[in-house]
Amino acid sequence: MSFRDYLRINEKQRRECENLKLQLANSNKNDKHKYAEEKTEFVKSILEGI
Repeated sequence: MSFRDYLRINEKQRRECENLKLQLANSNKNDKHKYAEEKTEFVKSILEGI
């Protein structure tokens, strides 16, 4: 199962992902690499559980 497909069927995790992306976008406005690094940790944690 892909990350995208998992989020489509798991509303709680999808909302967590949305909230995280908004938080990271606000706190890393000028550092897209830090945004990506921090988001990657969340994605990895989901993929480990699939």
